[in-house]
Amino acid sequence: MISGLTIEFTEEYKDFPTFVSKTTDPIYRAIIDGFNDVRETGKMNLTVKANVDKTQFKTLFEYTKADAYILKDVINPYFEQKEDYEICEVIMQIYSELVKN
Repeated sequence: MISGLTIEFTEEYKDFPTFVSKTTDPIYRAIIDGFNDVRETGKMNLTVKANVDKTQFKTLFEYTKADAYILKDVINPYFEQKEDYEICEVIMQIYSELVKN
């Protein structure tokens, strides 16, 4: 069974740098939620829908336990920089459980 999440941004973004700067946080939080499900299901799909520069995008990201490094190497440093240490603790708990199994 594959866990699936969809996050849709209805705002029109003028370009990709604007899109990234305004959506990194909610996308990373969705990835964290998805990896929480990976502990149970083994796989997770995340679909991101957005309108950027008058073009509609729908991108599918697929994650498995083997991708757990993303939590530690990409997402955790982002939240450390924001000094959101509560979410960092959650991230590292999920990461630890994924790599030990």
